[in-house]
Amino acid sequence: MQHMTDLQKAETFIWSNARLLDRHRFVHEFKGGPREPVLAALAPYQNPDGGYGNGLERGPGLSSSTWRLYRSLNDILDPGPSMSIVFSDQREDQNGLPSLGFDMTGYPDRPELTQFTDELLPFYHGNSTSYSFADGHSELKRWKDPRSLVPVWKQRNQWIGFIRQPNNPDIRWLQERATRKNKNPG
Repeated sequence: MQHMTDLQKAETFIWSNARLLDRHRFVHEFKGGPREPVLAALAPYQNPDGGYGNGLERGPGLSSSTWRLYRSLNDILDPGPSMSIVFSDQREDQNGLPSLGFDMTGYPDRPELTQFTDELLPFYHGNSTSYSFADGHSELKRWKDPRSLVPVWKQRNQWIGFIRQPNNPDIRWLQERATRKNKNPG
């Protein structure tokens, strides 16, 4: 029986679950691979000002720390409980992480920048997703833009990094029901 080293286990996990950027970083750092693929995979995360963000750092699923993270129902004042999603269906190919995050890139005034980051839409109910809101009601949202319906991978995880989808009305619908900018970012 062959035993795997910790590095081999990490490599197996990375190739099954990690973003493209992280897979290239692993090859560069641990296998002596070239740095050019790392830089190419990093490029989409670059902001217009030259810095990096756009969902680069994992965390609560938000595109930057300028967005509110609601930790209790008492925190949900804007957009308010009836407009704040708290639970949704989960995709079988997204590892079932116990979080719900929406990329806020482009919100509220740059719809040409909208994108999905790591969390794709589940659509098991006739191209729809069921959402529960902070006030206790639920909705079945039918998706309008065919780009939103990224096919589900069977029996394996799908980490997407991000998928730019300019002017996607479905992403805008989610953003309107997600969070708002921090009044005191930082």
